[in-house]
Amino acid sequence: MKELLTVILLGFFSLELFAAEVLQCSVDPIVPLSYRRIGIDQTVSEIKKIKSQTSIHRFILTGPEFNSVMFGPFSDDLYSKMADDISSIREKLNDEDVEISWWCSPSIRYTSKFSPIVDSEGRQSEDNKKCPFYEDFASDFASKIKAVAKSRPKIINIEDDFTLSWGRGLGRSGPCYCKKHLKAFATLYGKALSAKEIDDAFKNRTPENLKIRQAFAESIRQSLVFIAAKVRAAVDEVDPTIRIMLCQSPGIIKDGDALVPVLRAFAGNTRAAVRPSGAIYGAETTPADIPRALSYTLWTLEHLPPDIETFYEADVYPHNRFFSSASQLMSLMAGAQMMGCDNHLLYA
Repeated sequence: MKELLTVILLGFFSLELFAAEVLQCSVDPIVPLSYRRIGIDQTVSEIKKIKSQTSIHRFILTGPEFNSVMFGPFSDDLYSKMADDISSIREKLNDEDVEISWWCSPSIRYTSKFSPIVDSEGRQSEDNKKCPFYEDFASDFASKIKAVAKSRPKIINIEDDFTLSWGRGLGRSGPCYCKKHLKAFATLYGKALSAKEIDDAFKNRTPENLKIRQAFAESIRQSLVFIAAKVRAAVDEVDPTIRIMLCQSPGIIKDGDALVPVLRAFAGNTRAAVRPSGAIYGAETTPADIPRALSYTLWTLEHLPPDIETFYEADVYPHNRFFSSASQLMSLMAGAQMMGCDNHLLYA
């Protein structure tokens, strides 16, 4: 820890110097690459270049990416083709001693015929997010993950849209008030209530309606664990040693505090892993936003069992309208490290 603070105080201005010092502090970051934008050969070239200049050797290839699947039909073999791509990239890097993983982005929002998530007033997801409680959708999603797992990524990382706490086109009540969730709620609570009655319990919280809120939260948690377990079982059929990590959504508490159960379901017999939220998604580059950004990271780390591996969201370029300065990024990384984060997803 002392060595990492020295890195921050020295104020390095190049990735090469920064990476060289960080790697001496027993930090082993993973760098995401959007390989589908630049192609297989350019990806291989970039990985070789980064490894040569920085000694970073862990990379995670993202795909299929949002615009490819969220807003229109896509080919049935898209995910199996990604497996072929990842296998090809690994083969071309056989002599480089690098670790290749895959980032499933997006996760449960892609164009399909399955049942959408809905809010308490019946509004449906506008970005094709589907309800994880339905067997047909859970099996379809698991089959897509399984297809890419055949390329033997070291880690499969699930995008932070794996949540029911938010979605485009939905009201503030949040989902999911579909028939499946209302049925699960009725079983847990002991009797059926309408979506409006459940939503009213959240809008007007009282000691008397606590059991309503708890039962509904449990129904959300059960559905997310259900589909995570489906994915784990599908991956186990390929290789039970492949790890599955989840990018935490800032709204995970609204998902019935499902983070740890979902991580366990994804992990199976491997070590559970999560990327805690904590990047600054805004144009401002001042110290003022750092405590607020890291407060959620700290809360998450304080509530995680110690065996779960954590990778801080070290995002230098969270949106095409702005980026994080080197000094801000290093301050965030140092803060997360001091809070107990094991490692970093370094979007450099």
